[in-house]
Order: sequence, then structure tokens, then C-alpha cells
Amino acid sequence: MTRLQPLDRAVLASALLAALGSALALRGVHQLHHARGDSVGATFVATAPPRGVLPMVTSLRAGGPAERAGLCVGDLVERIDGRAPATLAEVQREMATHPLVKLVVRRGARDLPIEVRGR
Repeated sequence: MTRLQPLDRAVLASALLAALGSALALRGVHQLHHARGDSVGATFVATAPPRGVLPMVTSLRAGGPAERAGLCVGDLVERIDGRAPATLAEVQREMATHPLVKLVVRRGARDLPIEVRGR
């Protein structure tokens, strides 16, 4: 039997996380846009973890504002400008109407503050 190398484990874990996100999806993936129409470079899907509906980052545009701010695929958005988001539409609205959005994301067992700025 072949043993998995550390890189193989990481690839497998990443694929499992992506599959879990897809399985938990409640709504379609939405592209977020800045008020000027510029994309912040992140897509989200709504998930249903034990603590309610949370937007999960599903992709990032290389070098985009969201990636530069430190968002990672798999991050769960717990708070946006100090409030828990109720829907993906709320996240989209906040990102579209504010040049700076303060997020708290759950990454693994940690909650991290992240500020996303438009271009």
C-alpha cells in the first residue's frame, strides 16, 4: 500500500474541503463587485455550518484586492463591518457600497480580522 506524502495529503485535504463546500452550498456562487464595477476578486458560496449560514470563499483572482487583503479559499465570513451576514446578497451589497470592508473570517479554528479595499 502506498503512503501519502505531505504534499499529497495537502492536495487531498484541499479537494475534500472544496467538495464539502459544494455539498453544503445553499445558493449559487456570486461574484462580488466594487461600487465602481471593479471586481474585488473573490467568489463566495453560502454554507450551513452548525452556527448558521456563512459565506465561504470559493475562489480568488490572483493579485486581486481580496487576495492582497489575505483572504484564502475556504475562509468563512463570520462578520462584515461588525455584523454577522444574513445572506450572500448582504455581503455583495456591503462590498459594492464601501471602499473598505472589515471582515472577520474563520480559518480553521482561528478567527482573523481582514480588511478588503477596492482598487
